[in-house]
Amino acid sequence: MKKNITKFTNSMRVVHTLMLKSFFESNIGLFEGQMGIALAISKFYEYTKNDAFLDYVYDLLELTISKINNGLSISFSNGLSGIGWSIEYLIQNKLVEGESVEICEEIDNKIMEIDPRRIEDYSLETGFEGLLLYVVYHLQGAIKQGTKLPFDNTYLSDIYSVCKSINYKNINKSLNDLSEAYISFVENNMMPVYDQRIINFAANVPKIDYDKLITYPLGLDNGIAGVLVHLLEKD
Repeated sequence: MKKNITKFTNSMRVVHTLMLKSFFESNIGLFEGQMGIALAISKFYEYTKNDAFLDYVYDLLELTISKINNGLSISFSNGLSGIGWSIEYLIQNKLVEGESVEICEEIDNKIMEIDPRRIEDYSLETGFEGLLLYVVYHLQGAIKQGTKLPFDNTYLSDIYSVCKSINYKNINKSLNDLSEAYISFVENNMMPVYDQRIINFAANVPKIDYDKLITYPLGLDNGIAGVLVHLLEKD
């Protein structure tokens, strides 16, 4: 019982700090910015079932979407792919209503401006793995909702070409699995089977003095949003 009380108290202190400061955060991305903060607070809503926290997630999501601009990269860590993935997560977990293809249309159009066949970076944070992570999850969401598929046929074909050309001896297992899921989707018309936990994007967690929360970064990666996710999921 004492453990649960301490967990709840510390989580509440982190959430209140995030709610106090997150609207003034300039970064809108998943790993270090407002999108990751929204996901962390959504986990706290699931923990408490207090609608006030879900309302805050809505407000922060609307603010984040309104700040998307032409200068934002397609990266997963702090760019368009990560923001799109986050929106898809909220919809697939029934925290936000709406058709993901419609909500993410502007994001998808901006992503399609970059030729995936010319991406030489295969990393999750800034390269092809992060892009493919979003594409696979987005396709899964559209199929579940019974809507049109995101992205146009040319772009989807280009993604397929990259997946087929990858030297699998030189990549990690996560990219290998994603590539195989996408290839199976194209060749066998099988819905990509994909799941991902927010905690996987909060790998770096700072040691926290809960009396000085306001002094720490806010994000999932090495920030107090990541601390919150670990508090809620570590059991």
